[in-house]
Amino acid sequence: MYITRCRVVLIKVIRGGDRKCGKNRKCSFAYVLRCDRIISMLFHYVDMDGVTRIGVSLEPELLKEFDEVIMKKGYVSRSEAIRDLVRDALAENEWKNPDQYMVGIIVMIYDHTVGSVKEKLMNIQHARGHSINTTIHVHLDHDRCMEMLLVSGHLGDLKELTDEITSVKGVLRGKLTMVSPTTGNMHHIGHRH
Repeated sequence: MYITRCRVVLIKVIRGGDRKCGKNRKCSFAYVLRCDRIISMLFHYVDMDGVTRIGVSLEPELLKEFDEVIMKKGYVSRSEAIRDLVRDALAENEWKNPDQYMVGIIVMIYDHTVGSVKEKLMNIQHARGHSINTTIHVHLDHDRCMEMLLVSGHLGDLKELTDEITSVKGVLRGKLTMVSPTTGNMHHIGHRH
């Protein structure tokens, strides 16, 4: 894929179909790469910074909705929002590999007055001690506690541990947030009763 004999040309882009720019006319300028001979499909090209540029076609309503969402989230450009969507899609693939090594935290909220919830949680933690690096316990009010377990291990094992914890009667909510040490992608798996 080569582009040969190219030069950058400044062109005037006139909005509204009029060929003249004036006091009441909106005009823009754009730099265009003009080439005498193209040996390539020009649906993408690589710029000086090593970033590949692509074109995306969207229906007008979908684009409008996308722009509203990314503006609310504070993105400065569509490109950054699309990069995050691509990263999330790639990260989702890691969720499908139960042998992927992950590091994360299980956050749970439980009512310690319900049955033997404390004893059941403690038994699970002792049985799965190889996956649990440390725990933090916080009293939220008279009846509810929050506990955070810093965990590491294979994704399949961490999901099983989270499922086992959140299925205990008295656990109100639980969420596993993990990161892949190799890619830095974050993942969230939540449970709510």
